[in-house]
Amino acid sequence: MLVRAGGEGAAGMTFAPPYAIIHRAALHLFRVPLRCCFAPDPAARGQRPALTIGGSRRNRRQRKGGYSSATTAGAPPPSSAAAHASAMPHQADTSERHATSAPTRKASLMRISAKLGLTALVAAVLLAAALSTASARSLSVSNQNIRVTWSNIEFVGTVTIRCQVTLEGSYHNGTISKVRGTLIAAISRATVKTESCTNARVRAEGLPWHITYEGFRGTLPNMTEVFLLLREALLSLERVLGSTTECRFGTSSDNITSTGAINGARENTNLIPLEGRSTISLLEARNETVLIRCPASGQLRAGTEDGIMRLLASTTTRIRVTLI
Repeated sequence: MLVRAGGEGAAGMTFAPPYAIIHRAALHLFRVPLRCCFAPDPAARGQRPALTIGGSRRNRRQRKGGYSSATTAGAPPPSSAAAHASAMPHQADTSERHATSAPTRKASLMRISAKLGLTALVAAVLLAAALSTASARSLSVSNQNIRVTWSNIEFVGTVTIRCQVTLEGSYHNGTISKVRGTLIAAISRATVKTESCTNARVRAEGLPWHITYEGFRGTLPNMTEVFLLLREALLSLERVLGSTTECRFGTSSDNITSTGAINGARENTNLIPLEGRSTISLLEARNETVLIRCPASGQLRAGTEDGIMRLLASTTTRIRVTLI
């Protein structure tokens, strides 16, 4: 890297001083100009100058658009006016580019703002719908006094016993909290038509029986079923298969779950024991024989169209269940 400045060499050629060589090497390798802080007077040329790479961003821009960094050691740097004049084309080009891209950027920002606004509106509508459904924490029943009649309910153990049964009771309130395990009703009267029973005589004992809320099936606000749990039910089976054997069923741990079917008009039409979840356990066995013994437990079953639920003292009025 030879320049026409600096100290003298062989054959009358002149060489660049060390800082000029380093300056051009840095510009070539790192694409960054070298800022040399040195004394311009000839007396200071013999001293080692302080060298730094780069410099401020403003200085780098001025050097890039202005004078060449590969100046000779003896030549003074260009004046600030010349450097400013040489940097003007670059600044004009930048201003023109910003002026051209400004409308495009503004239109892009407007489109993004419109999309964000639409998204926020849709989210607000969905959130409002979700909150209106989530805030409905209770059920309302049109009448509190109820009657449920089964023309044929079965006790299935070692033998199957069928009877006609009617339960009467009432909801504690016209509003039911949708909290699982909440006590909502009680059965105060249970009538078994003994002459209709097969394979045994059945009596209901230990009244009142209690009913708790256990959940629902369907998508709110359109429920298709409400799950109810019958607790503390007690049944006595006598003269099983004509013998003297007596079996009492119903323990404190028994939970007989039933489903209350709801039609399109939101009326509770039927109450049906849920298969697999209507087990009643043996409490006491009396007068068992070698051939006829009491089973450890039994299942309660009924037809899907049985268990008609109506308003007490009415044969036609149904109980309407609504979400509030």
